[in-house]
Amino acid sequence: MLGLLKSNHIRITRGVVVIKFSLHAKINSKLLTYDRKYAIICIREGDYMERTYGIMIKQIHDYMEKNANNNLRSQGLTMAQVGALMELHSTEERQMSLKELERRLHIAQSTAAGIVVRLEQKGFLESFGDATDRRVKMVRMTPKGEKCFQSAEENMKCADEKLLGSLTMEERMTLLHLLKKVCDGIQ
Repeated sequence: MLGLLKSNHIRITRGVVVIKFSLHAKINSKLLTYDRKYAIICIREGDYMERTYGIMIKQIHDYMEKNANNNLRSQGLTMAQVGALMELHSTEERQMSLKELERRLHIAQSTAAGIVVRLEQKGFLESFGDATDRRVKMVRMTPKGEKCFQSAEENMKCADEKLLGSLTMEERMTLLHLLKKVCDGIQ
């Protein structure tokens, strides 16, 4: 694949052009010709595709995170706090131990404790000691937290629809299947 690139961030090292993109990604390619502002490069299709997957996933993540944070700001919430509410909502009793919440969110104990404290201050969660072992701290979603979760979930559905609006249902299912496979492969 040939490409004509215009960039202020072209660096040539031993016949290889390195172009720095806005996402701090680099594509190493064989340089065919260049001047100060333009470079014609040759990229093997496989190399190009391998390097752009991560860039595209990052762009999608950044877009979704920006949208979500803008929507959550009006409720005084962060994505991490909504993640905690989502995990609690996924249980039948809407409660779990702080240790389990920490494990499910893949975060440190101190981070989980901070999220819980902030959600308690807003009235979305309540914490209490386990009846069988007082050393275990439990957290439970309040009715106010449930209402907040429902609103956040509605916003997520709208964002997903905007993101996937150009895909058919079959393409959406294929994408979901492939994303699950990628996620399983990195855990």
